[in-house]
Amino acid sequence: MIRSLFTIGSAFSLLLCVGTVVLWAHSYTASETCSWCRETWEISLSASRGRVAFYWVEPSNDEGSNYHVGFRHAHIRPAAGFDLYMPQGVGTNWAVFDGGGFSLVGGQWDELRHWSLVVPCWFLVVMLASLTAFRYLWATRATCDQALCQCSRCGYDLRASKDRCPECGTAIPQKSGATG
Repeated sequence: MIRSLFTIGSAFSLLLCVGTVVLWAHSYTASETCSWCRETWEISLSASRGRVAFYWVEPSNDEGSNYHVGFRHAHIRPAAGFDLYMPQGVGTNWAVFDGGGFSLVGGQWDELRHWSLVVPCWFLVVMLASLTAFRYLWATRATCDQALCQCSRCGYDLRASKDRCPECGTAIPQKSGATG
């Protein structure tokens, strides 16, 4: 069960990795922003110039906001960069971290609190591809373990065993092509 869930997660990770590579290439020609808004908050995911940003915005007062409730998408040509989404001088911004293409920014402007996390697309590709690579290496190791006569469940050495693993009771699969 765990193996099949890990395989599904790995396939999903590979799909996201390919999608990130396509978004990465596209981000140099146009900026894309997808937002989900409610009355009191907005969550956005943006891609521009090889970077992806996650935004959280909420009003700093209790009166709410004039957000358009629901899903929004914006397509801006040419790629604008993230300074479009975080205006300088409008309010108080503080950079918790900013360097190497990564940034974590929070602050307040025009009665709104905001947080944003910006990461380079290459970082997302590496992180998503690593899960798929780990799954491949895990599957390769399992194949090697069976070839070395180890139990696929607990890793016990089965060279002296015939039918079942003496450690966990798992049935030993018969080797194909073996003659009596």
